[in-house]
Amino acid sequence: MNNQPMPVNNPNSKPVEARYLLDLVGTTDKQYSKGIETYNTPLMTHNGRDAGQDALDELVDAGRYITQLRMEKEELEERVKELEADLTEMTYLEDHAFYWVEMPDLPTP
Repeated sequence: MNNQPMPVNNPNSKPVEARYLLDLVGTTDKQYSKGIETYNTPLMTHNGRDAGQDALDELVDAGRYITQLRMEKEELEERVKELEADLTEMTYLEDHAFYWVEMPDLPTP
């Protein structure tokens, strides 16, 4: 069991179920059509294939997609941190720019 905290709502929270169901229906329709195009038949029982193996193969692929998604998310989060740091630096420079403009030229030691 993982040690994640209980979920909390925030002002940006949105319910997932309706979107999930819409995506599920759309994907189910697409996969049904894809199956007929690929195998010339919808999925049927007693079709000569090992359904358990097919399901395992699909789960292994799903695991790879999840890993890809997590890796891409980590990259995006890192880029957001970099951009936030850049913005903080730009804001600081903008807030203190008048010092550079108003300071007279001082002799260097």
